[in-house]
Amino acid sequence: MSAAHPNDLISLEARPDADTEFASFSGGCSSNTTRCQVNMDTDKTVTVNWVFRPMLSIQIGGVAGKGHVTSVGIDCDGANATCQTRIDGNTQLVLTATPNAGARFDGWSGACSGLMPTCIVTMDARKTVIANFADASSAPPNSGGGGGGGGGRFDLLSLLALGLVGVWRMLRPTSWVESSTAA
Repeated sequence: MSAAHPNDLISLEARPDADTEFASFSGGCSSNTTRCQVNMDTDKTVTVNWVFRPMLSIQIGGVAGKGHVTSVGIDCDGANATCQTRIDGNTQLVLTATPNAGARFDGWSGACSGLMPTCIVTMDARKTVIANFADASSAPPNSGGGGGGGGGRFDLLSLLALGLVGVWRMLRPTSWVESSTAA
């Protein structure tokens, strides 16, 4: 910027970065808009006041339209694949994933993780949160079905079958075991 001459009128424009919002000018220029003009009739000091408000991106993953994510002032519907909003810096935000009828919540990814339907995000920087939904009739993640073994989840029918086998072993007559080994 070149030196100003007495009584020059200087135009200033505030341009926030990605995680801030303009609040006001103060000092030698008082304005609540991003533009301000300063009359250089004397030496002036101008201060630009910023508010830290990082962007929160919420994505609906899995099957679109199967659920939504809510919080105070937020309702990100599955029909809109991505919702973005600025949140006051360092706010702890509680997000809740809710499946629609005929759907289920399959877990968080991004700045949230786990299978619980609620998640707390601290907005100390830009964050992206992904809520994954699926049709209720499809196999849940990590259900242990199919060939490779593994999976950390039993369904009720599997537990019932294991229980019946255990009861049968306890109640079966000893003679069955002896007769089956005789040749």
